Amino acid sequence: MWNIIAVLLVLAIVAVGVVEAYQQYGGASSQQQAQDLSQEVAQSIGAINGVYTNPDFTNLTNQVVYNIKAAPSDWQGTGTAAFVLPEGGTASFAPASVNGGTDNGYTLTLSKLNAGECAVLGSFTTPDMASAEINSTTASNPAFSSGSGGGT
Repeated sequence: MWNIIAVLLVLAIVAVGVVEAYQQYGGASSQQQAQDLSQEVAQSIGAINGVYTNPDFTNLTNQVVYNIKAAPSDWQGTGTAAFVLPEGGTASFAPASVNGGTDNGYTLTLSKLNAGECAVLGSFTTPDMASAEINSTTASNPAFSSGSGGGT
C-alpha cells in the first residue's frame, strides 16, 4: 500500500516538473518570436527608407510594400490587405504626418499579437520612429515634436 502511495507521489512530482518546464519553454518561445518580429520590422523599415529617399510617403500602402519587397519573406500576403505574420497577428502600412509635415512618415500597425510579443515590442525603437503604440499606450520619441502618426 505504501509503495503505491510513494509511486503516486513521485508521479505527481514529475507531472509538476513537466508542467513547469512546458511553461518555461512557452515563455522563451514567445520572447524569441517577439525578437524575431522586432528584427523583421527593422528590416522592413530599412527597406522602405532605402526606396523612399525623399520622405514623401503619400502613396505608401501594403501593396507598395509588397511590390518593393520590403516585407519580410515570411510575412504572408499579396499586399492588398494586411500582411499575416508567422507569429500570428497582422501588419499594415499607411502614410502619416510627422512634425507638422504632410505624409512625411508612415505607420506600421501590428495587430493581434500575444502579450509576450507586445511586452518585447514595447521597448523596440529605431532612430526614425516618432512613436510606438502598444495596447493603446503611446511612447513618443522626443526627437519628434508633434507627430500625428505612430510610425517612422
